[in-house]
Parts: sequence; C-alpha cells; structure tokens
Amino acid sequence: MFVGIATRLVAGCLILGPFAPAIAIAQETGVPAQTVSWTVQPQDIATPGRAELTVHGSVVPGWHVYSLKQSPEGPTPLVVSVATNDVAVADGAPTGSAPVKFHDPAFNLETQFYSNTFTLSVPVRFKS
Repeated sequence: MFVGIATRLVAGCLILGPFAPAIAIAQETGVPAQTVSWTVQPQDIATPGRAELTVHGSVVPGWHVYSLKQSPEGPTPLVVSVATNDVAVADGAPTGSAPVKFHDPAFNLETQFYSNTFTLSVPVRFKS
C-alpha cells in the first residue's frame, strides 16, 4: 500500500519542462494551451526501494515535442525530473520511446521529436 501511495506522490512531483512558460505564451499567440497531455503510471517494483514511472505523452495533431536528446546546437531537449519531495528522488536518467529523426533546415542539423503519442520511463528511488 505504501508503495502505491508513494508512487502516486512521486508521479505528482514530476516536472516536465520547459512546458510551464510555454503555456502562458501559447495563450497569447493562439497556440493550443495544452499541446501535450500527460499521464503517469507506476510499474512493478523490480528492486526493493526503487520503481520505474511510465509517462505517456499525447501531442495535439500538427504539433511535436523535442525528444530527450538533441545536438548541442539544436533545439532545447525535453527535460523530465523529479521535484524535491519527501518520498523519492530520481535514480538515473529518463529514457524515451524512439523519436522521429528529421533534418531541420532551421537548425541545419538532425533533430529528434515526438508527435502523436510517446512514452518516457523515469527511474526513482524511495527515501527511507
């Protein structure tokens, strides 16, 4: 029972940046206020004291989200972290489903992004 409660608390503490500022800008420019909807679910705990959170993203048609990894000269990558809390901390780098790779003429390099639906995995370790 504690693990389920703790996982829900950790899921509530995920920070998916840099989207908070984008919501304010979107409202001023006519861009949909919520271009991505998110759900978080815990996975079975394979190792005591650790868990993997699965984050599902669903992007509004016609839009995309840059993936977790980008070239240093490219766009800002998606950032996923666990906010400071009393329950758990991040326990490794998040990973994601395979992104679309596209040579973007605006950056003159290959970019990686998600459109439609995608999944991220966030490893966490529960505090004592």
